[in-house]
Amino acid sequence: MALAPSADGVLTATGLSYLAHCPHAPLRFVRSGFAQPALGEAFLEVPVIEGLARRVYRGFAARLREGCPRVRGGRCQRGCPSACARRVYTIAAADDEAMPEALHAFLVGGFDHGREVRSLAARDPRIAQAEAFHTLAVNESEKARQFVRFSELSTGAFFALYTPKANVLPLVAGHFARRMEGERFLLADPKHRTAVLLSEGRLVCGPLSEDEVAELSRPHELSGVERSVRALWKRFYDALALPGRGKLERGYDLRANFMPKRIAEGLVELDPSVDDGWSEGAWAEAMEDGEAEAEGRARKPHARPVSREDATQNGAPGFAGSAVAGWLGGAGS
Repeated sequence: MALAPSADGVLTATGLSYLAHCPHAPLRFVRSGFAQPALGEAFLEVPVIEGLARRVYRGFAARLREGCPRVRGGRCQRGCPSACARRVYTIAAADDEAMPEALHAFLVGGFDHGREVRSLAARDPRIAQAEAFHTLAVNESEKARQFVRFSELSTGAFFALYTPKANVLPLVAGHFARRMEGERFLLADPKHRTAVLLSEGRLVCGPLSEDEVAELSRPHELSGVERSVRALWKRFYDALALPGRGKLERGYDLRANFMPKRIAEGLVELDPSVDDGWSEGAWAEAMEDGEAEAEGRARKPHARPVSREDATQNGAPGFAGSAVAGWLGGAGS
């Protein structure tokens, strides 16, 4: 089956194969566009059917809850550390071409063996690969929560570009919605063409077009508060670099060992453009402008806080193309 490289795509194909009474062994799941049939094979393009995908996911979650000591009243507890069923979405975040087949094996193993599906990794390489995809997505989600840097634009909205190794923005959307409650922000991933938008208390997540990626990647005008905060942070960071000390003595070795280069390159304190024009007078002027802008903004009412239903751990509903276009129209320089 050729299908969309997403959790809903694999869930839909799994549901259709079950309804068609197809045995598991002859089936092969591949991404649409990567299907290369072998001798005697034929591929079927499977569209995403949201209702069927939700039904399969609910059945899968119910199967994994059977016999789980953490279940209370037939339901998983909020914040359960095992998060068994949510592995469907973390596995699907992987970019690897083998993801659909690995996730399909994980779903079939879960329906057949319940909570013991993870123990099958020792003898089923596809489930072992699914566990590896899950670990990658969890690690990338944690990096996103730690290293995403929002910048305040002249419009008062917050904006950030971040390029993870897996499509994890939908997985961390709820974290940033709760962290920035009452604000308006857009977090975009140009590699996976995905964006998370919080506006007027509503959290949405959806795909980006090539034109939108190009528009978001261009420079945007920063607010006075943002410029002053950047200047203050850069001044503090430079003050820690004591003259006469080598790189290892200044702590740069810690950053090199514990922070990926692809993330470090986007940090404000390492951006050489921040140094341009930041003389003593320019720094003091930026601080004064930022303080005046912050005082004026404090008198304005905040946006409606995002609800717990909107800020879910597994992401958010998709947005229409006009939502990003409208945000770009108000956030440009």
